[in-house]
Amino acid sequence: MSKLGLLILAAAAVGAASAAQAGLEICNDTDATQSISIGYKGDEDWTSEGWWNIEPGACVSPVTGDLKKRYYYYRAEVGGGGFEGENYMFCTTPEVYTIVGDTECEERGYDRESFAEIDTGDTAKDFTFTILAGMGGDTDVGATEGEGEKLGLEFCNETTDRQSLSVAYEGDDGFTSEGWWNVDPGDCATPLPGALKKRYYYYRTEVAGEPAISGNYTFCTTPEEYTIVGESDCEARGYASEGFAEIDTGPTAKQYTVAMTTDQGSDRSVEPPVAADTGAGLRICNETDHTQSLSFGYNGADGWTSEGWWNVDPGDCVDPALDGENRRYFYYRAEVDGGEFNGQNYFFCTTPEEYTIVGDTDCEARGYDREDFWEIDTGGTSGMFTFTLVRDADLPMTEPGQGKPETPAQAPSPGPAPTPTPVPNFDFGDASDGADEAGQEVEPDPEPEPEPEPEPESEPVDEPRAPTRRGGSRG
Repeated sequence: MSKLGLLILAAAAVGAASAAQAGLEICNDTDATQSISIGYKGDEDWTSEGWWNIEPGACVSPVTGDLKKRYYYYRAEVGGGGFEGENYMFCTTPEVYTIVGDTECEERGYDRESFAEIDTGDTAKDFTFTILAGMGGDTDVGATEGEGEKLGLEFCNETTDRQSLSVAYEGDDGFTSEGWWNVDPGDCATPLPGALKKRYYYYRTEVAGEPAISGNYTFCTTPEEYTIVGESDCEARGYASEGFAEIDTGPTAKQYTVAMTTDQGSDRSVEPPVAADTGAGLRICNETDHTQSLSFGYNGADGWTSEGWWNVDPGDCVDPALDGENRRYFYYRAEVDGGEFNGQNYFFCTTPEEYTIVGDTDCEARGYDREDFWEIDTGGTSGMFTFTLVRDADLPMTEPGQGKPETPAQAPSPGPAPTPTPVPNFDFGDASDGADEAGQEVEPDPEPEPEPEPEPESEPVDEPRAPTRRGGSRG
């Protein structure tokens, strides 16, 4: 959240008064002049430009003409002050500038600063992004318009039993778990008040000490009231390690209510896999010019499992049977003649030969390789989901670190991961044959959304902390 105390709201300008002029328009509804820089994927490389000074009530169009990209990035300053972005790093200078390239900023005499993302949607040709003034105060930064509006994460108990509630989230010092709140039938509790600053939260409920709602995201707990920072080494620190379910509040929500019901509490909780006999499945198609050797990872009945290899010739598709279950999140690795593949810090065990390996930890100790995979979000739908490998993935350089923020540990414990190297030559495909669009990195977009990665302060730069699988934190 910006130190400026801004609420950022974006709205497509299709049908709006400004729709007559195509492009990216940024409007200032604050009381201060906003100095704006933007970043985008240009013809040559990632490019940043600045500055546009926008008076209160005014708008500017830093990008004119029909939009050709889905994702843009911005930085807003008041009087040269700070801006807390989302770790999309671009080069800047205090003066008017256009800089091609988002790496080696300091070496080239520039500053290196954080930007936030603007998602214009799949097909928008023009888009208006509005900066609104916050209501003031730390907890009100980013609050929605209108006085007295509810903020925070609320849980309502629609069961007939008292629910003991724990919550977890990504805090300033790392993933944090807290408990317990006792919520009687018909009552609600708000363990996290104030405007929400994250998209993903996690929760666990118990009835008389027995699990009621849980999931595959493990956090540390104790039977007594607690606040625990860190989700790893729970037992070694004297805590229990227990499963939590995920809550996806959406990319912009400042308030969210979870209904705890008798059918696992919430439509946001972990969903069971859909049996393959419903027609569900995963299909991978190769639209590159090379034969792709594919491996897959998934959370199987016995834990995190990896399988390989399937060789897919140009123009062909493959339907890997895997364990016969459909699930929302899969992970893949694609190699050309045993070459490199730069994933998203989702690590699985592999071998050069055909394999099925249960467990994604202690790979080397068990005689396997440990390699990086990329995520596939099927959207949780039944039916065949098609994922297409295409050329020239457009991903900006992001900070090495924990990978996806807002993602706690699941079954595996986080481990060291190599510093990110140039992006892979694989882009996300599309959903077809009745599958709904996943809305994340599976769109047929030449420019998939980059992954924000916070910089760890306590870990070596050349060995950033690897994220564990949750299934994406993108809007």
